Amino acid sequence: MNYIKQLQDTQIALSDGLEVGASFSYLDHQFDSYTGAPVTIVQQAGGLTSQDLSGKRGAYAPKLSGNLYADYTKDFSENWYLSARIDVNYKDDFYTDGDLDEASLQEAYTKINVRLAVSSTDERWELAIYGRNLTDKVTYTASLDAPLSAGNYCILD
Repeated sequence: MNYIKQLQDTQIALSDGLEVGASFSYLDHQFDSYTGAPVTIVQQAGGLTSQDLSGKRGAYAPKLSGNLYADYTKDFSENWYLSARIDVNYKDDFYTDGDLDEASLQEAYTKINVRLAVSSTDERWELAIYGRNLTDKVTYTASLDAPLSAGNYCILD
């Protein structure tokens, strides 16, 4: 199995209340030789018992992924402060099942999350509003074949 992973992670305080950061991952994962790999449910229905995934990219392994964020905090009175954060998250294409069925391919996506809060300095009180996945992307982390129904899948998010 060929497997190379490089990570980069950076955080910078631009001022007293403003921090920005980024992380980046490059994953080169492919099978050198995998001749007895499991088959898709459609291949199984056609009578196959194994497939050759040699040279193919492994499941659950996006080639590129990354995150950018900005975090801002500002005191606006003796007892209260304002905080705001935005996150941008990216993942490249990856398969969500070990048999590399094309139906299990999760296409690349970007998600954006934001949060705005007013908090007491003693951290006993906080009022926050936040939005997750503001790009409204439907994504999956895993999927399974439904053995008694060729072409149907159980999808996990």
